[in-house]
Amino acid sequence: MKHIFKVTNQWEVPDGTLVAPFMNPFDSNSSTPLENLRDISIAEGNIGSFVQSKIQIMPYVNQITYVLEGTVKIIMKGPNDKGPYVLEICRNESIIAYKNEFLQLINETNENCKVLYIVSPAYVCEIENGDTVYDDAIVIDKSWNDLEIAKWKIENEVFKITEREEAIKRICNRKK
Repeated sequence: MKHIFKVTNQWEVPDGTLVAPFMNPFDSNSSTPLENLRDISIAEGNIGSFVQSKIQIMPYVNQITYVLEGTVKIIMKGPNDKGPYVLEICRNESIIAYKNEFLQLINETNENCKVLYIVSPAYVCEIENGDTVYDDAIVIDKSWNDLEIAKWKIENEVFKITEREEAIKRICNRKK
């Protein structure tokens, strides 16, 4: 296949950071052909100066966050961790957030932080008329303290694999 993939438009995602998927067949904003890379997706992210994302959890995908430029503080909590922990990564370093881990990205510097998000299986994001219909990341409007008090349960959030599969079908039908 003779195709060059390149970053084009970034937009603000619900967690408050900027993302530009450029190799993802299941993102409704990506031009990646459907026959390619169903098991992985790549997006460029930009965490602006003094930007703090909202806490999120991804029930179906694993995400590698690789820093291209800058530094980012990452707060995570896995299903078996007693509480959240903090990592700080800089250029040429990465972390893995496995499915069902809480994740938050914080840029405490006066420089933008540019990252690659490498996700497996391919990240699913369906946007129609500017509205998010489905997104693999569930963004949480709570603090770490609130989540701890709630014993790490997310109210009103049901993780249904059928919703993900239906979103993939709709995206594939639109791209045909």
